[in-house]
Amino acid sequence: MPRTDDGASDAAADESTTDAAADGSGTDLFGLSTADAAEAAVDAGEAPDRETARAVLDGVSAEGVVDEEAVEDALAHAAKVVSTPETRAELAAMELADVREAASRRPDTVIVRARIEAFEARLSAVEDAVDDLRADLQSVLDRRESAGAYAIARDLRGLRADADEVHRDADELLVGAEEFGRWLADSKIRREAFAEDLAALEEVLDDLTDTAAAVRAASRDAEPTPADGDEGRATAAPGGDVEHDLDDPAVTWARATLGQRVTGLLLADLRTELDGLRRLADADGGSDLDDLGERIDALEARRRGLESDLDDLGRPEWVDRFGDRIAACEADLSTFDPPVSWEEVRATLSEHSGDLPTGSTPAGTDGAW
Repeated sequence: MPRTDDGASDAAADESTTDAAADGSGTDLFGLSTADAAEAAVDAGEAPDRETARAVLDGVSAEGVVDEEAVEDALAHAAKVVSTPETRAELAAMELADVREAASRRPDTVIVRARIEAFEARLSAVEDAVDDLRADLQSVLDRRESAGAYAIARDLRGLRADADEVHRDADELLVGAEEFGRWLADSKIRREAFAEDLAALEEVLDDLTDTAAAVRAASRDAEPTPADGDEGRATAAPGGDVEHDLDDPAVTWARATLGQRVTGLLLADLRTELDGLRRLADADGGSDLDDLGERIDALEARRRGLESDLDDLGRPEWVDRFGDRIAACEADLSTFDPPVSWEEVRATLSEHSGDLPTGSTPAGTDGAW
């Protein structure tokens, strides 16, 4: 589907076309001012409104007039735009080949294997997208003589937007493969990256622990007063530092409980990665990673303590309200084995928590991190 320059789809432009526009024939707009041509395209049912039509036709206009030579220039530019992500994809493929070669000389670890497979899947998707771009460009070229100016301009605009998106994907893949190559070759980089992951999990547990404290304070101290119209709200200041205004402590508890369940999978994933780091370190002549293992053990103890705390906080009516949701999330999370795809995990958490109202809840409970 054609897309606007900012990435939004031009669904309305497609859905508002007449049969004549759809089959490639269209109003003869050449020689008209861009403004007049836009109005004619709308009148003919080729465009949904004048603003959209004007934006589309600007791509095939010269000095404010829809021009055949401008169409040829736009076609030539589109060919260059399509060739750019193709080149970037080729560079990414070469970089990934180098990474595969480097990995073949290293110990066979599940984390290295999984990351290479993920890169290969992304490369395949980019290459397929490049093939689609080529096909779309050829389709426009084949219809050049029969299609109207608006249809050509619309399709070229969509093609450029799609090519920009594929270009970004190819660039991200190339950069990611280069970074992974450096990670694979340098034990210091591997250690620093792992320590950053541990720190991120520590922050998540900090947020969830803070949330549990706020829910406990709200449950203990709140005095709902229906008469004042503020039933169900409570303000608590865990530790005397941060004040949390809980619109619905039950929802906050449910969000925190769902988030806590994901931390178990995070820790399992980190343990799997640490095992791979140790094997890679041994191949490099040995490196002390015991302190990282101790940090994981400490985080596991915190996670279990948080789980117990949240379970104790759960009132019977909260469990009745959210218990099935939490159990379903746990069941879905149990299907993941480390190393996991975090995009899929985040999607799973969002599926179970995304429709819960966020309200004024502490950090760590308002979204699928």
